[in-house]
Amino acid sequence: MKRQTLLLLMASLSAIACVTSESTVKNAVSAAPANTQFDPSKLKDRTLSKNVSKAYAELCRIRPEDRDQVQFLRESVMYIFEIEIYNRSDDPLRTDVSRTYKPWKWYRTTSDHGKTLLTLSFNFDVLSLTILTIGVQRVPLKIVDSPVGCFKELTAEERVDMLREKVFDNFKKRKTRKLPEEEEEYSNRPEVTFVCNNVVREVDGRAVFANRCCARDSEGNISCSEQEDNLWITVLYVCIFLVKLMLFMFCPLLVPSNMYTASYVASEYVVKLAKELKFKMFVSESTTTSVRYKHRFTLEDISEWHRFRESVVNFPTDEIIDVKMPELRIKVKGKRIIPPNDPPTGLLRTIYDNLIRCKIRRLDPFKACCDKSIYASLEPLIKHKCTWEKLVLIFIKIVCLFLVPSPFYLRAYIYYKYEKDEIDSRRFLRDKLNLTDVFNPYRSNFVQYYSPTSWLFLSVYSVYIIAGLVIGFAEDHTRDKLKSIVRSAFHDMQNVSRTNVLQIILGFLLWPFRKLGLAALVSCPIISMLTAPIWCTVFILYCVPTVYLAYRLLFHIRKKLGTGDSIFESDKPLTKATKTVYKVHKKIAKIDKNVHIKREQFSDEEANSPCIAGFGRLAALRRLLVQIACGIFVMLVLISSVLLFVEAAGVIVEVLVFTMMGIIVNAGSTLRYVSMALLVIVYMHSCYDNVYENYLMFNNTIVEAVMDKVDDLKKVASLPSSMQENMAFQVGNYTVCVRADRRIVGTLSFLSLFISFTLFQR
Repeated sequence: MKRQTLLLLMASLSAIACVTSESTVKNAVSAAPANTQFDPSKLKDRTLSKNVSKAYAELCRIRPEDRDQVQFLRESVMYIFEIEIYNRSDDPLRTDVSRTYKPWKWYRTTSDHGKTLLTLSFNFDVLSLTILTIGVQRVPLKIVDSPVGCFKELTAEERVDMLREKVFDNFKKRKTRKLPEEEEEYSNRPEVTFVCNNVVREVDGRAVFANRCCARDSEGNISCSEQEDNLWITVLYVCIFLVKLMLFMFCPLLVPSNMYTASYVASEYVVKLAKELKFKMFVSESTTTSVRYKHRFTLEDISEWHRFRESVVNFPTDEIIDVKMPELRIKVKGKRIIPPNDPPTGLLRTIYDNLIRCKIRRLDPFKACCDKSIYASLEPLIKHKCTWEKLVLIFIKIVCLFLVPSPFYLRAYIYYKYEKDEIDSRRFLRDKLNLTDVFNPYRSNFVQYYSPTSWLFLSVYSVYIIAGLVIGFAEDHTRDKLKSIVRSAFHDMQNVSRTNVLQIILGFLLWPFRKLGLAALVSCPIISMLTAPIWCTVFILYCVPTVYLAYRLLFHIRKKLGTGDSIFESDKPLTKATKTVYKVHKKIAKIDKNVHIKREQFSDEEANSPCIAGFGRLAALRRLLVQIACGIFVMLVLISSVLLFVEAAGVIVEVLVFTMMGIIVNAGSTLRYVSMALLVIVYMHSCYDNVYENYLMFNNTIVEAVMDKVDDLKKVASLPSSMQENMAFQVGNYTVCVRADRRIVGTLSFLSLFISFTLFQR
């Protein structure tokens, strides 16, 4: 019946096409049943088809499938309408490809607060921990078109205009006559209502996503324009970018100093013996001897005993000699010494010491187990030996390798959970419109631009894993060399004097006044501009830690892996060009020396040896190749580490900023929760502070008691600074009892006191 009616209607319209008018066409279209899907494009007459389409568009209506969804909507900070056509698989709002991005998503607001939210990044909700979305309501809405299918036949612009008109009224049906209870609602309507949607703007062939907002005043006048960025929001994003840039430039300073400082890594202490140690020694180059001995050492065994080895070289060979040893020199790592003002307290410190540093093996239940073989009774059958302690240490290294970049895991989770779908949708529309992407450093980042699985981050992951494996499982010699290079570079960074750098730069700027006199008043700006590349390079090189660390790593690679010979040390006379280069080299070396504070050297810096021994061009070439490979490796590790850190720290900074913004903007809703959180934090800090103060008092009392037991401490402290050395004193047979408030706090014995005079001199 419906099909016959439609055919009759089409035949009637075709018969009177030559005399029909627009009003006649409207009447004809309206005569079709409401539930009949009519396609005007199937008409043979093009003029008639155009007129019918226009009339069909004007007669098309949409309404919510369930009016209860919009019946009780009142004014809020912002409504986000997410629209779809009811019971249709081919939704044109999802398939449209036009300059309107996501035509199914609309924003309605009546306040500047809502308009400001639209100027933020699309992921402001997750960055603010949903605090900024207080007062923002999402309305998933299904609509029904009448006649059925008419909404699909409209053009993309006609669909957008129709939806905008409906969003202005919250999809409520307009009434010419209002009920008394509705009069108050309409009288309280805001003066201006804003309805916005996302659009794509083309700028020099690049796609820029923006908001197109239409404003309707109380008289019903509508004006549309693209929303401009808020000045204060732009300033906010610039400040966030500057914080990220500072993190990139200064992130090496965040590395704990106890990981590379000489006084904490391995310091040498002198132990004065109460009684000289006497023993007999026999030095021989022969491996067989008739002398009876208790201990036998080869040169390889004493390779790290530099002072002892130098003394042995001067001893007579094949002769028994008497040796007296009045003192011992021992190396102690700083992490094994308890400083007086930093007691080892805290949950994280306990977990780190017992699990990461494996101090738990000293407990009685673990002592017997750690030294046992993992093969049990099968140990004699297996050549490779492995104890439980060694296996656990390998496991801890692997766990630490994957735990160190844990902040970046949070960044990747936020990307895949909340950002990936939006970024992929924008990339799809941009490709369909044949537009290119633009990287906005203020509102975007490398994770969003490339994705965590792009070639860039896959390369970073590979470099990080390789570096972790090399540091954790390489041979001791290779690992110690790399650690020595990195440690020396970090230590040099700590000893750079920014004041001296400023003095050198001022020296460049004041050079015209020293050489030209009053003429410098005119020539100084010109000379300063000409020398700007030099003093700017000096400033960036020594005042930007990331750049300085890269340069210093390459410096120590050449120093520690090479022979140490200068290219200017040659028997042949230097050419004129070489002399010029040599003069420049001397000036650069002088600048480098002046900007560094004299520091204590590491023990492995005192006797450097090339990575490849030998003479000749082949050995020199091999050393050069090793230095180049090592330089590329450490540069890749540095860049990868900095990139991962900046991306992870950058999102944490954004979360802090947007969360604080949400707390301030929605203070009425969040103040009670913030107050509760602050009270909990203050209470936790107070509890921990009490424990810390007790341990600090306990620690200081022990140090004072031990110092009172040492008789020679004042003698050593009274020596001139040039004669003072790091000293260690053992409190041998004394037991220190610490009392506080007339209660015994603890009893300790067999303590050792370490005094570092190098720190005092600094």
